[in-house]
Amino acid sequence: MYNMRKNGIAEFMGYMGFAAFAAAILFLLNPYQYAIYAFVLGIFIKFIFLRSNNNGIKNTLKQLLIISTLVYAVLATSFSFLPWLQMKDFSLWHAGWKQTTGTITKYEADWKGGRGSKYAYSDIRYQYRVNGTIYQTTQEKAIKVYSLLWITDARKKALKQEAETLIKKAIIQNKYAIFYQPGQPGKSRLFADTSFVRLSGSALYDLFLVFGVIIISTLLIAIMPAMAAGKRASRARPEVPPEVFRAKEIANIRRLRFFIIAFFITLDCAIILFFGIQFFIVNSSRRVPDDAFLSTSASVLMMLQLLLALFLAPVMIIIHKRLTRFIGILRRLDIESLHLYRNYVRLTPRIFAVAPPFVFEKAAVSLLPNFSFSTIPYNEIASVNIRQYKPFRGPITYTLEFTTYSSKTRKTNAGTYAQIQFAIEQLCEKQPGIQVIQENF
Repeated sequence: MYNMRKNGIAEFMGYMGFAAFAAAILFLLNPYQYAIYAFVLGIFIKFIFLRSNNNGIKNTLKQLLIISTLVYAVLATSFSFLPWLQMKDFSLWHAGWKQTTGTITKYEADWKGGRGSKYAYSDIRYQYRVNGTIYQTTQEKAIKVYSLLWITDARKKALKQEAETLIKKAIIQNKYAIFYQPGQPGKSRLFADTSFVRLSGSALYDLFLVFGVIIISTLLIAIMPAMAAGKRASRARPEVPPEVFRAKEIANIRRLRFFIIAFFITLDCAIILFFGIQFFIVNSSRRVPDDAFLSTSASVLMMLQLLLALFLAPVMIIIHKRLTRFIGILRRLDIESLHLYRNYVRLTPRIFAVAPPFVFEKAAVSLLPNFSFSTIPYNEIASVNIRQYKPFRGPITYTLEFTTYSSKTRKTNAGTYAQIQFAIEQLCEKQPGIQVIQENF
């Protein structure tokens, strides 16, 4: 009872912390109507496309919260790239306001630096006429050109020029909009940019651009050769001799292991190189070289490399050990067991050769879960418990729990029901009378 109460309090505090964070995001960074859009769309997605039975009110509310949060993130990101949509959103929520013509009378680009977002902006002074009266006002930061990265003085100047160019273009093409409140004509809003899409107008511009290029490039470099190898492996004909199939499968696993390790190393080098270039640009922009800055930059890069190593090294070690153990299993399989593995490969869809969750050998089954390895003789297996998991809108997964006569348990995971069917058939054939228990099916 105490643990249940403790877990309930911890869960409540977690929700309160999330609510406080969400409130700060909603009311400080973005208009509140984005949250309304996200909640309405979340309800629509949940009850139209993601309907499920017997979830309960608590689980339904949790799922709705998750969906609405994801939708909100997508909406906020989309609005930040779409000035035209921002203007339409304003006119929707200010239906009583009227649009009028006016004149931009003064503007000057400036720079906002310091911590956080860095961008060039311009305060624009404009005037408009309502019922014969001329009103003049200033729209602060009417144009923004973002840069989240460390930049040089030349880059600052270029961004300020870009902001001024956008304003000049809007004036020449008369592509700006002015809205005013009829009851208070002096209250107005200027949209200096009414283009449909402008990436540099979003605070996420450089972040998406740079890291997107890095991640996509490393993924393409590392995965495409492995996928090509997998396609070649999948075209293996049934008449290929068992030893040839074994050799090809081992070669494909080795190739996969190499490219996975190469991907992580490439990703590590790309991140370090990216920050190293940024430090170099900052130091080069200084009129007088600063040795202290260089030493600080080197220390930061070394610390970043240490953090990356602490994260990536265990992942690479686990993957390397798992694939190496599987190669060892493939080498010792007899012809009959190799034939079973070949049938397993034909039944399960795959893009490239991977280590399966289990391999049926002559006298034992080898289990290859994510973080461990074990071998259980068939005559020691007392029962197998198969559980099906249906996470919220995630893929259905299965867990096989083997219990021995000595009450020891070993687990492994499967991603498809075809793997489960194959495992049940082989277990019943290898150990007739084995108890198979299925849960949540």
